[in-house]
Amino acid sequence: MRKTAALVVALLLIGVSARAWDGPASNKPTSELEQMTDEQLISEGLTVCLKAGEHGSAATQYLRTVAGVARARHPDYAHPEFSDMLAAAAAENPGLCRKAAKGALEKEGGAQ
Repeated sequence: MRKTAALVVALLLIGVSARAWDGPASNKPTSELEQMTDEQLISEGLTVCLKAGEHGSAATQYLRTVAGVARARHPDYAHPEFSDMLAAAAAENPGLCRKAAKGALEKEGGAQ
């Protein structure tokens, strides 16, 4: 089971680049974000985080929107992965973006 979860995480992290966020024109409306699974929200957050160096405050603003949707869905959970992604975006650190998303996806995989 652990190997399967690791494979799923790896495939999700690799697949992110195929549908990467590319600036404000790529922002999804809140209604569309609300229809996404938790895993999809994490993936969306990761793509934004990875592009923060190119898009600055626009990336941070949209990442806050994505995080807000996740927090509204699970108000009893603090969602540290999104806080970590926001910090990584501000630092323009893709490695920290990936680390935050990986931890969140592993947590989601274990919760099922």
